Amino acid sequence: MRRKSEPQAVVGPLAGVLRGLDRDGAFGLFDVWRVWNASVGESIAKRAQPRNFRNRVVIVTVDSSTWMQELQSMKERLRRELNQRLGAEAIADIVFVAGTIEVASPPPPPVRSAAERALGDSSDLPVPPIEDDEVAAAFDRLLRARSRRAAAVRDGRRRPSKN
Repeated sequence: MRRKSEPQAVVGPLAGVLRGLDRDGAFGLFDVWRVWNASVGESIAKRAQPRNFRNRVVIVTVDSSTWMQELQSMKERLRRELNQRLGAEAIADIVFVAGTIEVASPPPPPVRSAAERALGDSSDLPVPPIEDDEVAAAFDRLLRARSRRAAAVRDGRRRPSKN
């Protein structure tokens, strides 16, 4: 292994690996549940709650057609407010559907569990070129260990993490 005289930042390679883990950009959307009530206000939060998301679209359950129509007219403002609180353009659209609002919305699934589902076998992750041999070897060890752990969870030899 060749050793560089100057340390290299791992931000570039790490960002590439994380993008590979979060193929559909969903990790950031888990925070929608955390910021929803503060973003929309108490009166709306009593009548509308996020239910799901897919491909950067948040699906929101609304308890009446009157409120659905009202929220439809506010959709762009709500989307901007949510994205501002999330610190990124994570939400491309909001879709409102009729349904029953639960008294206490369930917390979002842990991010780590979503990563485990998204990751599967880490051997197919696109790792960008890493010039430093030590950093490249560290990423290789990390991905192999992650793959072994995911296999152990799938095979029932280990329980998924709670974090």
